[in-house]
Amino acid sequence: MSRAKKPATSEREAAAARWESVDLAEIAEEELEEVPVTVAKEPTITFSVRLSRDDVNRIREAARARGVGPTELARAWVLEAL
Repeated sequence: MSRAKKPATSEREAAAARWESVDLAEIAEEELEEVPVTVAKEPTITFSVRLSRDDVNRIREAARARGVGPTELARAWVLEAL
């Protein structure tokens, strides 16, 4: 397994000096956009369910019609049933 070569100390110091001169507030105003972030309230686990190919295809079609992913739709259906 090959390792990436670390830049020489002088190169790292030069890069650090360049970043020290950057006004992050200016970058935030001009180039960055705010994105929503959601954090799970509790850890989740994966729960496998065996389905026929036809059932999986039906879930995929239903999800596509709703504009969501098939896993998201299946999860919503399971939670509704609980």
